[in-house]
Amino acid sequence: PDLEKKRNEQLSLQGEFKFKLRELEDQLLDALNSVTGNILEDVVLMSTLEELKLKAKVIGEKAQETEKVLLEVEEASHFYTPFAKACSKLYFSLESLANVHFLYQFDLRYFLSISDEVLSLGRKNEIPELQAIGDDNTENKHRL
Repeated sequence: PDLEKKRNEQLSLQGEFKFKLRELEDQLLDALNSVTGNILEDVVLMSTLEELKLKAKVIGEKAQETEKVLLEVEEASHFYTPFAKACSKLYFSLESLANVHFLYQFDLRYFLSISDEVLSLGRKNEIPELQAIGDDNTENKHRL
């Protein structure tokens, strides 16, 4: 949930930056259209161009920062994907066992205890991937 929230915030910021850059382009075109005479001698135009250039540079830097954050979020989500797929298969396997016999009915707590056991074994066996996931899972469990 935190990763998705961060991703959505960054996408929203990117949209705002693109909108601001379009506004700056429009301001630039308006300034160029309003020039009468020699462009190089128009002091107002030159100051406007410098101001727009600085704003565009700042917005460009911020846009690059959001790209970096989006890449980090993407990497983090790819990190959890294999474990999430395995948990999904396990959950639906447990769920479908009730079709075999009515005594094979399991609740969500049982599934969570299995995933907690896998993560704790990963910590004991010092498997770094499972340790990192286990630390995040413990934090989320305390929120519930």
